[in-house]
Amino acid sequence: AAADRGARVVLVTTVEHPTHNGVEVRPVETAAEMLAELRTQLDGADLLVMAAAVADFRPSKVAGNKIRRAETVHLTLDLEPIPDLIATIGGEKGGAGVYRVGFAAEGSDLDARALEKMKKKGLQAIVANDISRKDVGFGSDHNEGVIQFADGTRQEIPRMTKREMADRILDLVGPRLPKP
Repeated sequence: AAADRGARVVLVTTVEHPTHNGVEVRPVETAAEMLAELRTQLDGADLLVMAAAVADFRPSKVAGNKIRRAETVHLTLDLEPIPDLIATIGGEKGGAGVYRVGFAAEGSDLDARALEKMKKKGLQAIVANDISRKDVGFGSDHNEGVIQFADGTRQEIPRMTKREMADRILDLVGPRLPKP
């Protein structure tokens, strides 16, 4: 949506995406690679939108070789949290001047949890949607939610296509971006 409005867009992603005019795709495989690429792309950026976490946890140890079933009677997987990328960026010099928008996929208490996440991550805005519903969000071409801003402003976003929602978010965020 931002590229169609003339913005230079860099998509840092772990999944393949179809080519889109005006969108430069930077593929990464891990959260560490994503963080490094985000840091590279922040110079001169006005807006950072983080629509999803790479993952919340990763294995604390990586096996150097195949783990063979015949040689392993029992296997316990120890996980460690992955740093929150948008919060990390916001706490760094390079990310402090970039307007940061996050997303909160929640099953209940949408407003309260989104507000808590926005404050905890140091965001300027957060878009929250209800993932317990089957007609919007994951696995649907539609979404619905609420966008909250750090200044206390709140705007409901009614059910619409995800593309329409992207445009609506840009309509609401655009006037708040720092002027060059």
